[in-house]
Amino acid sequence: MTIEFTKRDQEIVAQTFASMTEDIDRAAAIFYKKFFASQPEAEALFAQADMHAQGRKLLKFFEAIVSSMPYIKQKQPDISELAHMHNRFGVKPEYLPEFGAALIETLREFMGRYEFTPEVEDTWMKVYAWVSEIMKDEMSGAE
Repeated sequence: MTIEFTKRDQEIVAQTFASMTEDIDRAAAIFYKKFFASQPEAEALFAQADMHAQGRKLLKFFEAIVSSMPYIKQKQPDISELAHMHNRFGVKPEYLPEFGAALIETLREFMGRYEFTPEVEDTWMKVYAWVSEIMKDEMSGAE
């Protein structure tokens, strides 16, 4: 998948992600609550997980994406490896759209409806589309 990220995309992602990093634990809790509400069967995959640590890993992953926006394509091998790891844990490619929706809703909740503009939403959807396409391709190819 070829997506080009503009300088404006990079600015939006960096500025808006900062709102979630102000309270990482709350952001992660909100995210997983939304994700598990839409994919209840996925919750079983985390039955033995330390969700506090898992939430921090999730946000660290997105922090790495955000900080590497100017050279994002270099993150593709890391995303591919993450997809293989998730495959080993039983995560299904079908979860990816709901995962993205939970991310968008978490950002919306943190930023509020006045700051979470259509431009912000479109930019984050573009970023997540790129990440999820790599993950989906890797997860589907690993079967």
